[in-house]
Amino acid sequence: MSSGGAKRALITGAASGLGKSLALRFAADGWRVAVCDLDEDRVRQTAAEIDDAGGTGMPVRADVTNEQEIERLAESVSGHWGGLDVLVNNAGIAIAGRTDETSMEEWRRIFEVNFFGVLRTTRIMLPLIVRGGHIINVASFAGIAAAPGLVAYNTTKAAVISFSESLRAELVEKDIGVSVTCPAFFKTRLMETSSAPDDKTRAMVERLMKHSKVTADDVAEQMFASVRTRQFMLIPHLDARWYWRWKRFFPESYFRGLQRMARRASRAGKHKQARPGRDVG
Repeated sequence: MSSGGAKRALITGAASGLGKSLALRFAADGWRVAVCDLDEDRVRQTAAEIDDAGGTGMPVRADVTNEQEIERLAESVSGHWGGLDVLVNNAGIAIAGRTDETSMEEWRRIFEVNFFGVLRTTRIMLPLIVRGGHIINVASFAGIAAAPGLVAYNTTKAAVISFSESLRAELVEKDIGVSVTCPAFFKTRLMETSSAPDDKTRAMVERLMKHSKVTADDVAEQMFASVRTRQFMLIPHLDARWYWRWKRFFPESYFRGLQRMARRASRAGKHKQARPGRDVG
């Protein structure tokens, strides 16, 4: 970590939702935070809130699918701060649908944002991350649970988890820690900024979010703590941790549970043509 001055964090998808909550948590501890997102107005608003919360915000409009924009972002961070203590890869999109309902264009789009966006930003920012620094990749419990009806989303998040495991081993000698966050549903703007395949699916997701006891601030607090503790796998929801153990130790039993879920979803007519998602970070 930097020895002089306030510590420095870059968060993609930081203009709303979990990214914004985490940015404000860093700000409360006096960090300098680069806010990266596609929505320029919200980027500036979040940067101003970071200033008000006790940190220093640096607003940057950048697209994680655009290599030149991320390279310019790295140049800006280097020019202003000289390096980074923490990188948070949070930007992502959601697309619902089964394998045969999701077009190849949609598969490419979600991989470009959810996986290659993480990979691209990490590769470009890695030279700026100081010894003792930390990288947090935001995946999802969907990458573990593999629930039916979200195959493209599940697959990209599983890729982020696997990438994080490999990256963690690679960066040991550089003393750079890696965490991967795998939240389930929590209270955020998710359904305002992504699309569901039909009204029933949307209603189900909104119901799960409404009744979740976990908030974006709760998830952000665990992520912030991981910079100090270097905990690798973060699963904020207690019930999700139990599902994780169920799948790990009793995989066939878990799969039978998935089969029952898929049959119920099919009977309810929830699987219709998928529609492209929008940025959720």
